[in-house]
Amino acid sequence: MSNFAYEDKERKNKVFANELNISKHQNKFFCPNINCNAALVFVNSSNNREAYFRAIPTKEHNKYCPYDHKNEPTFNNSKYIEETFNFNEVAKYIILGKGKSVKNRLETLPALYRMCLSKALDDSYNNFKIFKILFNKSSLKFFNNFSPCVIECTFLSYTNKGEKYRKNNKEYEVKLNQIKVKFPNNHIVTLYFKDETLYKSIRGIIYNYANIPFVILAYWKYKENSIYTYIERKNQFYFPKNL
Repeated sequence: MSNFAYEDKERKNKVFANELNISKHQNKFFCPNINCNAALVFVNSSNNREAYFRAIPTKEHNKYCPYDHKNEPTFNNSKYIEETFNFNEVAKYIILGKGKSVKNRLETLPALYRMCLSKALDDSYNNFKIFKILFNKSSLKFFNNFSPCVIECTFLSYTNKGEKYRKNNKEYEVKLNQIKVKFPNNHIVTLYFKDETLYKSIRGIIYNYANIPFVILAYWKYKENSIYTYIERKNQFYFPKNL
């Protein structure tokens, strides 16, 4: 389910369910996910704030589309006070565990991801632009090496500390456990782990996601032709449960 959709296949004319008239209930709309071919219809309710779009049975969401409620729960905006949100503070709280929890503030990665999905990329949440918070295939044209940032990734490979490799006819040893993932723009990114237990925990989950997007929140480092980050906490990952 989604609270917004598009009237055109090019996804230029955005419409919100809570702003539509009941006369639109027979119209067909397009999923916000540019990689999804679902046909959506407007579903009204007694409370217009709870109106939404759902896919028709004959043209459902693509597998693993995050706008399919079977894959990703709908964001519950009523649980949070938007004015308490500051993305930089929340990112620091999730990534480093620094700062204090604030009552009714959106401050977990699953909630942050769902909030971003509930809005169009050029919308804002307490004056923070969504395209500066979330990077996925729909936001390729906006991305400009933002950090911190929530990024949809897929798993590529892992390398254990101590393994040997050759480069320029010389043998080297891997100094840190590392996992390689792929960004929506196909850039290969390295996640470095200093904590052995954390690495093994993530490694045990992540290999299931070679073709399924998951999200990471991190302080991304961009150096010449490489992108990398140091993973501090398990809270930086969110893996969809519907495999």
